[in-house]
Amino acid sequence: MITDVQRLLVDGVSCLRAGRLADAVAAWEQALFLDPTDASARMVLDAVQGSPYPPLVPLPGRGGPPPPPADVGGLPQDPEELMTLARHLCRDGDLRGAVAALERVLTMNPRRTDAVVLVAEVVTTLAEGYEARLGAVEGVPHVTATPEQIMASALDPRSAFVLSQIDGRVTLDDLFSLCGMGRLETARTLLGLQVAGLIRVEPP
Repeated sequence: MITDVQRLLVDGVSCLRAGRLADAVAAWEQALFLDPTDASARMVLDAVQGSPYPPLVPLPGRGGPPPPPADVGGLPQDPEELMTLARHLCRDGDLRGAVAALERVLTMNPRRTDAVVLVAEVVTTLAEGYEARLGAVEGVPHVTATPEQIMASALDPRSAFVLSQIDGRVTLDDLFSLCGMGRLETARTLLGLQVAGLIRVEPP
């Protein structure tokens, strides 16, 4: 199910393609207003405005989860090679790899329109795919693993943080707001926990 935030991201891409930059920015700012933790809205706004958007998500040590480790090894340095790589990765279905390549492009040229458009499309597709596999946002996740199984899983800090928020009452939609990681990263982390057999999601 596409959310209002994702719909606004898509609308912004359509406006940008039509040359209506102001309308695209307005759509993405509205998306960020609806979900201040949304990493994809922040990314495209950073790109078109040429400067980092003011951070609204919790910072490490202030109640939020730590940021994921950066992994940019092995990527080419030339922006054209990076764009070609990103398109190939999209065609091959490696959307996270495509995002990594596009982020590198945008650090070199924050106003590169084709990179902004592609990254907005990719992150929207990723979020939709993760959420579709998790089920309806009204579903309630439950921890199914024992404490011993959880310890043996050696979870990364983000996964451990999300797991700690699951109490058998909060819904997926609640977790998207509570975790302070943005919808995309929260959905990705929840799906990883589900695939690992540590949680299950009861449908509404």
